[in-house]
Amino acid sequence: MKKNKDKNGITLIALVITIIVLLILVAVTISLAINGGLFEYAKTASLETKSEMKKEQDWTALDSGKNYEYLIDKYTTEEYDENGWTLAWTCTNGIWSGTLENSGESLNGDVIAKVYERGTVTIDGTQKPAYHLVIEKGNGNGEMGPVIGISRKTIRVAEKFNYNVDTGSHILLAAGAKVYPYAWQVNLKSQLTKVVIKDGITTIGKSAFENCVNINTIMMPDSILNIGEDAFMNCSNLQSVKIPSGITSIKSRTFEGCTSLKNIIIPDGVTNIGYSAFGNCTNLQNLIIPNSVTKIEVGALQQCSSLQSVNIPSGVDTLEQGVFYGCINLLTISLPNNITCIEKGLFENCSSLQNIIIPDNVTSIKDSAFRGCSSLQNITIHSNMTSIGFYTFSGCSNLQSITIPNGVGQISTRTFAGCSSLQNVTLPNSVSLIQDNAFLDCSSLTSLTYLGTKTEWSKVHLITDWSTTVNVIHCSDGDITI
Repeated sequence: MKKNKDKNGITLIALVITIIVLLILVAVTISLAINGGLFEYAKTASLETKSEMKKEQDWTALDSGKNYEYLIDKYTTEEYDENGWTLAWTCTNGIWSGTLENSGESLNGDVIAKVYERGTVTIDGTQKPAYHLVIEKGNGNGEMGPVIGISRKTIRVAEKFNYNVDTGSHILLAAGAKVYPYAWQVNLKSQLTKVVIKDGITTIGKSAFENCVNINTIMMPDSILNIGEDAFMNCSNLQSVKIPSGITSIKSRTFEGCTSLKNIIIPDGVTNIGYSAFGNCTNLQNLIIPNSVTKIEVGALQQCSSLQSVNIPSGVDTLEQGVFYGCINLLTISLPNNITCIEKGLFENCSSLQNIIIPDNVTSIKDSAFRGCSSLQNITIHSNMTSIGFYTFSGCSNLQSITIPNGVGQISTRTFAGCSSLQNVTLPNSVSLIQDNAFLDCSSLTSLTYLGTKTEWSKVHLITDWSTTVNVIHCSDGDITI
């Protein structure tokens, strides 16, 4: 019996000692958890688990100033090839660069943002390209977070969208080493209605607001010095915009497809208007171009169907092809004396244009320059002209008379095809070739005036079917019946 009592006593003592040890271990564990960040790690893990359940279509823009880097997706320590990025931006002294595409150059800055292609992701049953954004400190230590995008252009918007937008989408890249709120909804573009860019921002990146179809107002500070290509392309509800005074070039397609835009004042200092910069701005009625502009590129104002008049400054020496293509309500225009060529399709399908004077310095009119100008009645061509291209006046159904100056060597294919009202044509004796269908369907034209002798006319090379209606040539020394 005593033996059993002794045994029970020993057991009780052992149990007490065990409990004391366990209490000590618990206290140490709690201390480690608090001081060592174990609870914070658990919190992070919980956020990671929550984020894995989060669906792309449920993403919403997050408030500025809070760190949601774990909320959007699982934090990863995956290693990335330093030179394997697709797009990048650098930030020095708080100023972000424009979009960089990988061409092997090294990147330098206080902060470097890189986009890597990472397979695909399924959104609404459709596979889309997936990307990761990597933010590096200047010393190369990386922090990273994911970005889902429909296209590479979406990535440009999402990761260079360094502006204050008052609809709830705030600064997406912070001037620090961590990724701050950059939540990106696939349909976020359709939610934007007004954009206010903060003073101090100098660059709006390429395609920054492309296809933001509900934006009606954009406010840009004069600190903006560069607006990238396609920046506001297809912002179909944008009604007015003030271009900052520091801009020197309107780049390609910057406002193309802004079908609600009615008035544009281009600031003094701009020297170049790029390819299709205002193309298909179908409601644009007033455009003021400053004297600083010297070059207007291909199709800059094409399909601006509400534009009625444009004053081209005297300093412009280059009007590239198709600048006014399809401006169906353009009534009048004065061309500057500095240009030497009327380029291809420059006024093609300007069906309301009635009169135009070609400047003295112009020596050539290229193919289709006035094709489809069905209201054109009078055109004055000066003596320096040496060449007129194919289809140049084709479809000018109201053109009644024209005098080709001495120096032009040929009348090209279909130059006057479909000029059904054309009655009087004067050709110089410098013409040695009239090509096929040059005067096709000129139903009112029955004779030509040729400023040369009958002998000189006999040496003109006439391609078959050059005309189906002309039967008399009035030469300087008499008529020739054909």
